[in-house]
Amino acid sequence: EGRRRIFDTPPVSHPMDASFDQSVDLLGVVLPSEALPGAGETITFDLVWQVREMPDTSLIRFVHLLSKDGLPVAQQDVVPCAGDCPVHTWLKDEVLIDPVSIPIPENLDSGDYQLVVGWYDAESFLRRPVRTGAEFDNNGLIALPIVIEIP
Repeated sequence: EGRRRIFDTPPVSHPMDASFDQSVDLLGVVLPSEALPGAGETITFDLVWQVREMPDTSLIRFVHLLSKDGLPVAQQDVVPCAGDCPVHTWLKDEVLIDPVSIPIPENLDSGDYQLVVGWYDAESFLRRPVRTGAEFDNNGLIALPIVIEIP
């Protein structure tokens, strides 16, 4: 009730294969067709998730823009679907279209910046582990196929 439910995977511009704590899978990223933004602008794109198992706790999805030294310079930590898809409303096999909007700081130094995504427990703040193929990462984040280049 309250939101339109989908169970078929929509087209994605960048397919991905990652499973977070065996609860939710990242199926891909939908990037806009226009050029990626630069410093002082906002990057927007959609993440496409599929629910595999009901998590045992509330989760927060994060996307961090990382500098070359791996430190976050911008981020978005939210309940997925701009707050419209809290975990307690998920259905098994449901597909979630999760919009991301991150303002890029105006004062960034030139260079390449990487976007990463993950999930953490809303109460303990512990990140959920992620599996990509045969690889398992307890740090709970995966690099997105987006590099922001600041000239």
